[in-house]
Amino acid sequence: NSTDEDGMSALHYAVQSFYNYRKEPLDLINKLLDCGANLNAKNDKQQTPLALASLHAQKETVAEGNLLLLLQQRLENVTSVDAETG
Repeated sequence: NSTDEDGMSALHYAVQSFYNYRKEPLDLINKLLDCGANLNAKNDKQQTPLALASLHAQKETVAEGNLLLLLQQRLENVTSVDAETG
């Protein structure tokens, strides 16, 4: 969850660099999420990883379905756990 000078975390960069012709970025995103990467972290432009994924999903090189679905499911899981724990 560490960030650079632009407020970008590893998860921000991973979703920004997600291309549909490679499997590795999706594996990396899953690993980051499994290790507790913050889906709600905002960069200096106030963009979350999901917001960046949505922007990049507009490009033809991005497999928007897989990436966006993964991030949305993970965000729902985090929200559910937060609601249960109060």
